[in-house]
Amino acid sequence: MKLIYVSGPYTAGNGRSVEANMAAAIMLGGQIRGLGYTPMVPHIAVLPFRPGDNPWKSAVREALTMLRRCDALVVLSNWMDSRGARMEVWMAKRWGIPVLDLEDLMECHRTGRTVAV
Repeated sequence: MKLIYVSGPYTAGNGRSVEANMAAAIMLGGQIRGLGYTPMVPHIAVLPFRPGDNPWKSAVREALTMLRRCDALVVLSNWMDSRGARMEVWMAKRWGIPVLDLEDLMECHRTGRTVAV
């Protein structure tokens, strides 16, 4: 079963709250699961950090570790609003991991075209 990474904003500042960004990522994860793939949603997979840690850098490091294991990355529609999501997309492309939006993933599923390189 293909493991699909969800990429999009987490922190507030893009006109949406952290809660709204998490809800959008979780909803996309549910849609990915509905297509028969396993979603990796870093918005809920990265745990809080110890005092003194740089939360952003620590979260990105963990998220990139998860991304490296995935077969594809699917972006939320507002992914460009997020420095972290832009980095995830850049790294995915560098590692040869396909970057799709939900429409692309649905087309792959409908036609039987593979999502992996």
